[in-house]
Amino acid sequence: MLTNIVSRWEDIKKLKSGEMIWPSFVDFHGTNVCNQHCTGCAYDSLLHTQIMPEHRQFEAIDTFLEVGVKAFDFAGGGEPTLAPYLAKAMRYIADRGGHFALITNGVKMSDELMDVMVEHGTYLRVSLEASSPEDYKAYKKTPDWHWTKVLENIREVIRRRNAANSQLEVSLKFLVGKPLRGRKHYENMRDLVADLGPDRVTVKAIRHEPDELTLREKVNEASMADFWLAATPNKHVKIVPKYTADTHPQCWLTPVHTLCEWDGKISACCYGYYRGDALVIGNMFETPFRELWMSSKHWEVLRGIKPAQCAEVDCKFTGHHEAVEQMERGGAGFWI
Repeated sequence: MLTNIVSRWEDIKKLKSGEMIWPSFVDFHGTNVCNQHCTGCAYDSLLHTQIMPEHRQFEAIDTFLEVGVKAFDFAGGGEPTLAPYLAKAMRYIADRGGHFALITNGVKMSDELMDVMVEHGTYLRVSLEASSPEDYKAYKKTPDWHWTKVLENIREVIRRRNAANSQLEVSLKFLVGKPLRGRKHYENMRDLVADLGPDRVTVKAIRHEPDELTLREKVNEASMADFWLAATPNKHVKIVPKYTADTHPQCWLTPVHTLCEWDGKISACCYGYYRGDALVIGNMFETPFRELWMSSKHWEVLRGIKPAQCAEVDCKFTGHHEAVEQMERGGAGFWI
């Protein structure tokens, strides 16, 4: 993602001078339905039975393509694979020169979805969270077969990817918190990764939830994770936060992307799920997206982003800010 930011250097300079830019990628939360019930889910109180209607999904894709968006990330919110038209939407994007990725719990990976991911997808991240069937069932509150099915799907998509010599990156994500911690957790991760063969492994801490560990506990867990996963290739252990509420930089880079909810709400940031409507700039099915994006409301929302709240999540834009500041040799500052 940092290379994507660098490639948009001219747009970054426009932001610096107070000129709004168009997003280059979109996070789609096309459904707030989920087939799992993870402990401490940030979306738990928001999950109901709504899925973006198919015609609205394609209308939104067309709108984003028209303003220059090239990359689409299907995530949640709810579980994106529960949208019955997902594979069709992905092919629609690929046929028009776009790119897409998927973040999923991995339970509902149909043959059609696996094929389109292998043929055209950029990355597939499966959020396992737990590293054993017992912890998985307890944390996600699922029937026994979910664990077996997810591992089966991971193996199969990697098999298809390898057979097709596809460039699809397959990654696994695990969580660390009060119910998911300790030596056995990391040993299980190590063995799973060796067995399944993903390209990337991310270990993150549960944040802003009752199951979040103290800073001292996170430091201890990070040390254990580093030790027991030492031989695991391409691992990313992000248990200890780099910034606190007092040190987190002010965010201003979010216009390089946007978030579209199942009902057409457009947010200035993909981490707005625990801030209510504070980061919502409008609804693209009620007001034309071009009008929303270039509105004074958008600037108002950007200027109202609170670093203390950003510090509560592992925001990818923190790394983007650091890359920009390095390129400017420390002279970036807060520009809007």
